[in-house]
Amino acid sequence: MAGVRIKEIDYIRAISVLGVMAIHITSGYVAHHNTGYFINQLVRFAVPLFIILSGCSLYISSINKKDEGYIEFIGKRLNKVLNPYLIWS
Repeated sequence: MAGVRIKEIDYIRAISVLGVMAIHITSGYVAHHNTGYFINQLVRFAVPLFIILSGCSLYISSINKKDEGYIEFIGKRLNKVLNPYLIWS
């Protein structure tokens, strides 16, 4: 399963992206329109779903690298996240 991309996770991620976009789009209408409030609340699943997908992806990635220790795994992940974060910030 190493290197295999799970299409279903990509599909769910795309739905979550649309949900987050809808949250941001409807945020200006929440206080003024009931429809905006309803849509905003309806798509609130998106952010927790991203967290769940991240956990699933990390778990699948760690299973595929059994020869790699925990510290090495965390170090590689930290480099992938921390460097872009510092550059962006």
